Amino acid sequence: MNARNSGAAKKRIGIVGVGNIGASILRGLLAAAEPGAAEEGARIFLSDVDKERLGFFSSSRVVVCESNAEVAEKSEVVILAVKPNDVRKVVEEISPFLSGGQKVLISVAAGVPTSAVEYWFAEAEAEVGVEAGVGVGVEAEVGVEAGVEGREGARVKVVRVMPNVGARVREAVSAVCRGKYATEEDEELAKWIFSAVG
Repeated sequence: MNARNSGAAKKRIGIVGVGNIGASILRGLLAAAEPGAAEEGARIFLSDVDKERLGFFSSSRVVVCESNAEVAEKSEVVILAVKPNDVRKVVEEISPFLSGGQKVLISVAAGVPTSAVEYWFAEAEAEVGVEAGVGVGVEAEVGVEAGVEGREGARVKVVRVMPNVGARVREAVSAVCRGKYATEEDEELAKWIFSAVG
């Protein structure tokens, strides 16, 4: 995909979690930025539970946010780079800002299928606080039958990307899989973003 023609290079990108993979994605995006990008203003928004770590990434092209919700609110694309056990909690925090299908969520959380993320968005949307027995790594049993597709607001566009360790040196090979509501264009956007790390 040609990033200039599609407008992908102009997207506001949020990264929730700047551990190893999140930091690698950030460094790749900054290195791949077009000349003059700094003058156009910040297009990358970050949050992390470790506020001290965030200080290392502050620059004229990066905005350090106070919360995951702020990242989701300000971004057009949100990259979820948190530990698998934290995905559900983060989804609950950011769901009000990703409803309606206008934004794309890219998850790099290992072992968490797109169907699980979609289900958790539907749950958060419906404000169901009940443990539904959905766990990390659950593939086929994750609740499309439980009413995900019946909730219009829950139709969050999710793309799952699995980069390998080469991302640290911008030589990653990444597998990309789109969820039920993500489009081919969303998948191409994810590929363009991750081309910055390999």
